[in-house]
Amino acid sequence: MKFEYRDGLLFTTILLSYEGRSKTIDNIVIDTGASHTLISQDAVDDLGIRVQAGDGYIPAMELVEKSILMLRK
Repeated sequence: MKFEYRDGLLFTTILLSYEGRSKTIDNIVIDTGASHTLISQDAVDDLGIRVQAGDGYIPAMELVEKSILMLRK
């Protein structure tokens, strides 16, 4: 795994696979103190990952406003 130190943060690229499809996502921030990893819905739409009834959720803060993030089990 390759890392890039930029703007005081560590970045990497990940390969995400779901139901037989895969996608490379660039510019993923590595936060070693985070309890969850957040990936934008827009980044995984083409893989068919969708929020479904029964999925859990956690409150999270974005840069400007508060959001509810849905978690896939």
